[in-house]
Amino acid sequence: MGTEAITPRQTVSDEAVKLASGHYEERRFVEAEAVLRQVLDESTDHAGVFYWLGASLASQQRLKEALEAGRRAVVLAPLHAHYVFGLGTYARALFQFDEAREHFERAIALAPDIAAYQDALASLPGRETPPESPRLLVVGHARSGTTVLLTALNTADRVHLLGEAHLYRDRGRPYFRDRFNLMHERVGNQSTKSAYAPVVAGVPLHATGEAYLDGLANGMLAVGEKVVLGPTTQGHDFALLRDYLERRRFWTTVWVLRQPRSIISSCLRRWGGDATDWITSVAQTLLLFVHIARQLPQTLVVEHEKIGRERLAVLGSALGLDLRHAADVYTPDRVVDDSFGRGEPFDDDLMRLELAHEAIVDEIDVETARLNPASIQIEQHLPGFEGPQPNAFGRAVVELMSLVGNDGPSGMPALPSKRDGKANS
Repeated sequence: MGTEAITPRQTVSDEAVKLASGHYEERRFVEAEAVLRQVLDESTDHAGVFYWLGASLASQQRLKEALEAGRRAVVLAPLHAHYVFGLGTYARALFQFDEAREHFERAIALAPDIAAYQDALASLPGRETPPESPRLLVVGHARSGTTVLLTALNTADRVHLLGEAHLYRDRGRPYFRDRFNLMHERVGNQSTKSAYAPVVAGVPLHATGEAYLDGLANGMLAVGEKVVLGPTTQGHDFALLRDYLERRRFWTTVWVLRQPRSIISSCLRRWGGDATDWITSVAQTLLLFVHIARQLPQTLVVEHEKIGRERLAVLGSALGLDLRHAADVYTPDRVVDDSFGRGEPFDDDLMRLELAHEAIVDEIDVETARLNPASIQIEQHLPGFEGPQPNAFGRAVVELMSLVGNDGPSGMPALPSKRDGKANS
């Protein structure tokens, strides 16, 4: 029987794992991470490197990065029970209980005699019941026109869409209605549909958000919410929202796109921050929109600058809603800030983002409020792979990936990123 030769690269990786695990046992987690990152670029097929990287990151409370590293370890070593178990612990720490349950159950199947795996599974809350009612979600980047579109849709009878409930990251907490209403009271919002969740017969006061909307849906044409996106440093999680929508593939999402220069100038005026962070989050939002439009059947889109009675009528027809009053909530002129950022150090990236945005909105079929199915489904290459991008849409996606700095479909890093000094638990 032959044996496989051990390559110099594997030897280096094994030595790195040995050194990093020693640092880890001594609770020198930053040092362990540094050792593993030295070999990471050359060791993308070594499960142990990713496992110990995940453990080191989790011990620094960088749980999202740990989850990604753990996933890579499990992909490379799917029969390694402890790697699978470790992945489950990261998901549990992030309150992603359905994913944690899946990993714990898999670890038990691989190693049924280990009590710690059984205890971890028993520690999880009960399995979440999937929502029964279809939903309508308005999705877009902050300052892109999501609020006015939400208001427009709420002009229809038997429609109730809540503003920024963000159930995709609410984690099934009880007393949703009280929490939601208090949030809007604190910022001074009046009790419009978007800012008030009414009492619903048969729905207990301690109901979760998903249970509340299921009850609210009784006798309604559409219920749902507005989901606003922004920088990951402010708690927005593109990968989590992607998974949330994929598990509910027949829900309807209406995405709002707006010219990036106007979005970013408005965000900076309102909240401040770094222009580069806002450029990245707009690019991530566009990538997530493209991903969802390519994968899920009920994905509609409107361009904020061009919304008027005709396009709202098309949207109403697509949704089966009477939007005859919807256009009245829009002002005649939309604010456009073409001068923002000209000559600034970040202007090159902003211009690249604008061109990618234009290529995407060019594919909107105004008669259906959808992206052109043919253009978005043509096979494309990821950045770094040889071969042409057959159409402008594919080239735009590659440009967005480059701006974000990864090759994942929705803003999720392909490899755990280097520490930026912030815990992202």
